[in-house]
Amino acid sequence: QPGGATIARPVSSPFEGDERAIADGKKLYAQFNCAGCHAGGGGAIGPPLMDDEWIYGSGPQNIFWTVVEGRPQGMPAFGSRIQRDQVWRIVAYVRSLSGLHEKGAAQ
Repeated sequence: QPGGATIARPVSSPFEGDERAIADGKKLYAQFNCAGCHAGGGGAIGPPLMDDEWIYGSGPQNIFWTVVEGRPQGMPAFGSRIQRDQVWRIVAYVRSLSGLHEKGAAQ
C-alpha cells in the first residue's frame, strides 16, 4: 500500500452457511451481473464456480479478495462498487454453488 500502510485481511466469512445471506448473495450476484461472465456458476467467459478447481483458492477470504481486488486477465475489481458486507454475501452464495459452505471455511 502507498506510504507503507497495511490493510488487515479478513480470514473468515461472517455469513458462512447462512441461508438468508446466501439468498441475498444470489440476488447480488444477479444485480452485479456476475452471471455475465460466470453464467449460473458453470462458467462462460469466466471460470466455473461449481467445481473443485479454483485458481486463486476457494476459501472465503480468497473469493472475497478476488471480488474486491479483481484478478489479471478478466476479473474486474469490484471493491469500489460493492459494500464489504455485500461482497461477503456474494462469497457465501458462490461457495454454496459447489457445496463449499457445507465443508467449512478451511478450503
